[in-house]
Amino acid sequence: MDRDYITLECDASDIDDLYRWLVDEPELRPSLQIRRSAPLPGHMGELADILITAVSAGGLLTVLAGSLQGWIRRRGLSVRVRSRDLDVEITADRAEDATELLRQVLNHEPQP
Repeated sequence: MDRDYITLECDASDIDDLYRWLVDEPELRPSLQIRRSAPLPGHMGELADILITAVSAGGLLTVLAGSLQGWIRRRGLSVRVRSRDLDVEITADRAEDATELLRQVLNHEPQP
C-alpha cells in the first residue's frame, strides 16, 4: 500500500502531551509534525493538531495504534483521526479498536 497522511486532533490543551507521548516512539518520531494555527474569529486559543506523514498499513500503523491506545487509556480522552474525507474518533472505550479504525481511515477512498 502507498504511504498516506493522517491528522490527529484532540483537545488543544492535550495536544502537546499527545505529541510528547508519540515522539517517544523512535519509529514515529521522523513522521510527526505538530501544526498550530491562529484561533478562529470569536474563539480563544490557538488550534493545533498532529500531522503524521508517511503512514502505511504496515509496521508504522501498528506502532501508532499501540501508542494511541496507551495514551487514550492513560488519559481517558479521545482522539479524532482524519485522512482524506473520512474521520473517526478513538475513545477510551474503543481504544482496543485503534488498529482497525486507523486502517479504515487509511483505506477509505474519497467520495467524488
